[in-house]
Amino acid sequence: MKLFLLSFLVLPCCFAAGQAIHPCDSLHIYKSPQVKAAYPGGQDSLVHLIRQNIVYPARARELGISGTFTMLFVVNCEGDICCIQAPDSANKYLAAEATRLIRLCPRLQPAMQDGRLVDSWYQIPFTFTLYGVRHKKKKNNH
Repeated sequence: MKLFLLSFLVLPCCFAAGQAIHPCDSLHIYKSPQVKAAYPGGQDSLVHLIRQNIVYPARARELGISGTFTMLFVVNCEGDICCIQAPDSANKYLAAEATRLIRLCPRLQPAMQDGRLVDSWYQIPFTFTLYGVRHKKKKNNH
């Protein structure tokens, strides 16, 4: 019953004004589809969007926090972004900013498998680096 309910809730995403855009497989989220989802304008446009809109989180700056991690999310068969996930190792302030940036993205070109639009996982690596910040050294108590 759960499988039926899931397909009932997800399959309508592939219809616009009552017409199917492409046959869609929304019952599976592909990790490596034959044709991967793509950002409009390509990877350079995605990098430009991030660089133009990134704001280093104030609290992370105050605490001297930097980090590198990969955000993971689903691009559904309509190109919409959902299920944004940060790795457990990511700092919460940095992950929140990465999530905000991902939400700024327009619709992506959905992935395809066997000629059908499919839901797929998409990854974006983020690196937050503070320059010119002196970190407090821990005192050694011998």
